[in-house]
Amino acid sequence: AIRLGLDALVFSPVAVCGYFTWRTLLEGKGPEGVLAKLQLKGQSALIASWSFWPVANIVNFGFVPLECRVLYNNALSLLWTGISHGIPSTD
Repeated sequence: AIRLGLDALVFSPVAVCGYFTWRTLLEGKGPEGVLAKLQLKGQSALIASWSFWPVANIVNFGFVPLECRVLYNNALSLLWTGISHGIPSTD
């Protein structure tokens, strides 16, 4: 439970900010664009992350056999990548 809480409260905000920072910089929009993107989409992305990953991790650690956990997590990461790429495309 502690690991899941730390993941949601510490890692998720860092990952969401990192994602939007790099994506916006690669789009050539500069630091001002990063701040604008975070203000516009950061909160909704963080809420989506909090809705998706805690449930995924509970299932992973509670029900998925040890030898299948990496595959399960990789499959969900692929799904999450699709979800997170849809967030910025709604400009």
